[in-house]
Amino acid sequence: MQRWDLVAGAEVPPEIYRLEDLAAPATPVPALDGRFVVAVDGDRLVGGSYAEGRDAWRTVWAFDLAGKRAGPAVTGAPITSVAIGAWPAVFIARADGTVSLVDLESGDPLCPALQLPAPARDMAVAGRRDLIVGTGTDVARFRPPTG
Repeated sequence: MQRWDLVAGAEVPPEIYRLEDLAAPATPVPALDGRFVVAVDGDRLVGGSYAEGRDAWRTVWAFDLAGKRAGPAVTGAPITSVAIGAWPAVFIARADGTVSLVDLESGDPLCPALQLPAPARDMAVAGRRDLIVGTGTDVARFRPPTG
């Protein structure tokens, strides 16, 4: 398995840099012009669109490294954070204080949304199952009720 890192910019499509050969030129991810990458899991990318605006990002998509969509667009209230669980399960935090666990390949929710007292600003996944959520100065750990 090759190791790589990804850099995204508003002016150019995301590019892949191979960690084994940093002198090699970056490879652009095709078909992602106007989109950004927020999370990476192996050869899978989770992204959004610059067209929605920085404060009104409402939609996430799943892509592979070739830029091919891996499922439907998932939309809702403005997004504040995203974290990948065990693919294709992705946690999506929204400005309304909810955190959903969604299968990005089907677009289906995997369990009821969690309602937080404030919007999540940062999220991380521990052990590919437990969700760590930061809402300002508060931090919480959750385990979604999925099989």
